[in-house]
Amino acid sequence: MSPNDLLLEFLLPPTSILFLLLLGIVVWRWRILSRGLFLLGTLALLLSSLPVVGAALLQPLGAAAPAYLPAVHGPAAAILVPTGGSFSDGSGRWWPSGSSIARFAEARRQQELHGAPIILSGGSVAAGEPPQAETVAAAYGADGPDLRLETTARNSAETARAAASMLAGEAAPLVLLVTSPSHVARMASALRHRDLRVVIPAADRRPSSGLYALIPSYSGLKMTRAALYEYAGIAHYLAAGHIDFDDLASQSP
Repeated sequence: MSPNDLLLEFLLPPTSILFLLLLGIVVWRWRILSRGLFLLGTLALLLSSLPVVGAALLQPLGAAAPAYLPAVHGPAAAILVPTGGSFSDGSGRWWPSGSSIARFAEARRQQELHGAPIILSGGSVAAGEPPQAETVAAAYGADGPDLRLETTARNSAETARAAASMLAGEAAPLVLLVTSPSHVARMASALRHRDLRVVIPAADRRPSSGLYALIPSYSGLKMTRAALYEYAGIAHYLAAGHIDFDDLASQSP
């Protein structure tokens, strides 16, 4: 785990909320302050666990690129799939994470629909880990001229740089990005920073509704945490110069 990821663990829920509650115990003799911290921690835990809150935070992230309409946008130069992690089973064999599997499965479905080649991008992040792109391809037995593996990128900025290099011969190339909804905004911005046009698959992502959306749950906390992680990532990319504010705007067809 990188120092930045470790810092985020302490800033994101539920760890940050637990620290608030712990601080409330430490300052117990100052009753007003202690009660204020307990109230703040309780409200933060409640709100961050509501699916309706998580969905509201995720919605602008997932809508940060236009849905692909071939008649409007034209043919895609490539379907870009950034991997989403891998893990070792303890015997030395590595497997793609659930996120990596879901992304690649959707990319293959998009390839059947639109015929564009797939760029599967993912390098080695953990010690001893093989390139994630190779792990995903091996798990699926995927090969052939319509699949291009990019095995060096370790983050979204490096994925964008590699994709731009691989599509350098194209004029204003259009990239069909297939990734997790929470990751769309940061990845699409990094691609635009490299002068690539970006679209995402058309999908019916309806927000949580009904009573379920108002009941605190682990899934709600997971959604909120994923959204806050990406907002922090976008802020870091802006500060580091990996993207500009203009890159955050979804371009018109």
